[in-house]
Amino acid sequence: MLEHRSATLADCFVCLIKLAAVIKEFPQNRNNCFQSKCQLAFDKRWKEFNFEMYLLGYFFHPQFRGI
Repeated sequence: MLEHRSATLADCFVCLIKLAAVIKEFPQNRNNCFQSKCQLAFDKRWKEFNFEMYLLGYFFHPQFRGI
């Protein structure tokens, strides 16, 4: 979806939020380090984004308005 020519900053932001929700819902147990590795990778990338532009894209996109 994000590789399509019509992808917008709003689409990227929504996919990031969905990915964060999925990672958070992974089953948690002491032997499962998969969630923690995913969380570390996500956190690293999350810090790289310019949130002001993504938030503007999200708030001004008519499809996501009011959600």
